[in-house]
Amino acid sequence: MPYKYLDNITGDAEFIVKAKSLEELLVEAGKALVGLMYDLEKLEKAGELDIEAEGENPENLVYNWLSEILFLQDTENFFFKGFSVSVENKGDKLIARGKGFGQPGDPSLVEAYVKAITLHNFYVKKTPEGWEARITVDL
Repeated sequence: MPYKYLDNITGDAEFIVKAKSLEELLVEAGKALVGLMYDLEKLEKAGELDIEAEGENPENLVYNWLSEILFLQDTENFFFKGFSVSVENKGDKLIARGKGFGQPGDPSLVEAYVKAITLHNFYVKKTPEGWEARITVDL
């Protein structure tokens, strides 16, 4: 499994994501995030939404990507099942452009609600195997 949930801190949840590329890290971090909120197996890929985020570095990009997923879920009432993304290095910033696949939100599927991505224990780093991120969210 490319991501692993850690023991919950009261009011928070943490997970570590490992991937071979920055694009794969964004995809798997997105799936880990939404997997905290609802059972991905119960969702269908009935629709898609465009997602775009940018950052000055990989850490900032991952944080902004996940924050955008939460924003779109809330504003578009859309539950994500999966993602596709490409990352472009444009001068002094990284730009992630992709799609989120899923279906209109169904409140009966919600198991937990993520309020925000936090900076507590947050990191993104390049490793010999690829990329790794530790992400904490406020429940």
